[in-house]
Amino acid sequence: MSTPLVLNLRSLCGLLALLMLTASVSMAQPVSNHGNKFEQLDQLLPAPNPYRSADGAPGPDYWQQRCDYDIECTLDVENQRLDGEELITYYNQSPHTLRYLWLQLDENQHSPENDNQYFDPNAINPTMSAAQLAGLEPAEDKEKYGHKIQEVTTANGDPLRYTINQTMMRIDLPQALKPGETFSFRVKWYYYLIDRIAVREAVINSATNLARGGYEYFPGDGNYLFTITQSVENTTGAPVSLRPYGQVRRHDQPESRAFFILHEGVVRMSDGELEEIGYDDMPDLAEGEQRIDVAEDGWIGFTDKYWMTTLIPQPGTPFRSVAREVGGVYLTETVLEPVTVAAGETAQAQSLLFAGAKEWETIRAYEQAGVDRFVDSIDWGWFFFLTKPIFQLLHWLNAAIGNMGWAIIVLTLVIKAILFPLSYKSYSSMAKMKELQPEMEKLKERAGDDREQLQKGMMELYKKNKVNPASGCLPILLQIPIFFSLYKVIFVTLELRHAPWLGWIRDLSAPDPSSILNLFGLLPWSTPDPGSIFFILSLGVLPILLGISMWLQQKLNPAPPDPTQRMIFAWMPWVFMFMLGSFASGLVLYWIANNTITFLQQYAIMRSHGYRPDILGNILGSGKSDEKK
Repeated sequence: MSTPLVLNLRSLCGLLALLMLTASVSMAQPVSNHGNKFEQLDQLLPAPNPYRSADGAPGPDYWQQRCDYDIECTLDVENQRLDGEELITYYNQSPHTLRYLWLQLDENQHSPENDNQYFDPNAINPTMSAAQLAGLEPAEDKEKYGHKIQEVTTANGDPLRYTINQTMMRIDLPQALKPGETFSFRVKWYYYLIDRIAVREAVINSATNLARGGYEYFPGDGNYLFTITQSVENTTGAPVSLRPYGQVRRHDQPESRAFFILHEGVVRMSDGELEEIGYDDMPDLAEGEQRIDVAEDGWIGFTDKYWMTTLIPQPGTPFRSVAREVGGVYLTETVLEPVTVAAGETAQAQSLLFAGAKEWETIRAYEQAGVDRFVDSIDWGWFFFLTKPIFQLLHWLNAAIGNMGWAIIVLTLVIKAILFPLSYKSYSSMAKMKELQPEMEKLKERAGDDREQLQKGMMELYKKNKVNPASGCLPILLQIPIFFSLYKVIFVTLELRHAPWLGWIRDLSAPDPSSILNLFGLLPWSTPDPGSIFFILSLGVLPILLGISMWLQQKLNPAPPDPTQRMIFAWMPWVFMFMLGSFASGLVLYWIANNTITFLQQYAIMRSHGYRPDILGNILGSGKSDEKK
């Protein structure tokens, strides 16, 4: 029998099972007529013999061939072409001496030489739908489809003779392969993937009129969701039970700034339940945590900040979802239910593969096409109920304005406007507390070290003036999840990648490229590389504006009287300036916009309560309590 194929690629995708290339020994098999009720039972369950015992178990002379594959291939998404080279090792475990091997070239179903490409008058029925009529037509540009065999050699590189007849290729062995011996050879090939929706092949899949492999094109986003078909032919004399499976392997961790707000690692959906597993947690997974039995819908794969590779069994298909680490290799796997292949029969299993960028419109289109909750593969975070609508608003603003940088500023302005009532209440409470500051100082002088008397006096003062000291904190606490969600959206969204703003900012997902070390390009020398420890000193225009905006926001109020607090507040803007200097410029732009709008709001609210902040005095260090006008 033939062996199902799994590819092990050392790339982000770790692609799997893309080529249906199987090896087998040809054996004559009886044809079963399952529709004949008088059919002899030995067609399905042969009489006891040396190969099968009376209960159907393998007998003393039972044998089964083995074939190992080591495949490396490259997928050209733009041209829909798959190039591969593989080392095949064939184990002759039969009692026969072999002089040639057969390989099944499954993609030759679409070759112009295949019988499927010729018109069959027997396929015409009295009543046929438009789709069935379309199935009679060959694919466009059919000459390019099918396996293109470039080279067949021994493991040492010596050429081998081969003959191709439709979907079968016979390879002549240089010498007879005796029982118990092995033979290794290499095959180099390529083929073009078909559009499984456009190519109608009633012969292959009359139930759906779709091709059994290929890609599915979504014109709205220009991306591709690949359909993977695993095929196996049972050339033995008895039924065989097999489990189709697929794997995505990752041989290293991504080099990225994996902050606590960003998940990188395994992401999987199991019957509506989302699970995220970090790379560092995979070696510690227990057996029960590695495997999940999915009843109907799910998917599993690897994700990082912008990219994802995901295995997606057909919707409604039960499967086992596996995530594990083996010898430094991170592995995700889908194992489908067992399939029993009768003697002489062929079985196949289909699944989907997504390998690409986590673009929201693309992911949403696949979800609408039937992939369960695929939008949740994007890392929305703890406050997903906030990050999702915030992102949709940002996406809409970007489409309306045509510039992601201005969209970030407008989004920050919109959210600050929505939260203005909370901000007003918070700043108003702070203003009232400020108004009571002189009386509170008098209370402290009268109470001295008597804390109980001081607390009692302060409570009476609050009650008399109808002031709640906690009312200024609550609005701020309510705003924290919203601004954290906005920060999360800007941090992880793919739409910022290579998105320009203005002037020198050509990529909002990258740090500000300007540098104070060469006076922002005026001096003729280069600046430290982003990987250098000195890069933190290479401040651009946006980080400097960030520090200034935080510093000005502080100057709305006099410096704290406590020396320690005063020193911390004095250094904070400049520490943040260096910390965020290497962040994405889109994030820094958001913080600048947020600080500027907060400054204007706080200044306006303080003026509405009759106070004029002494900004210049606070900057010069001579500022006193804000005067009431």
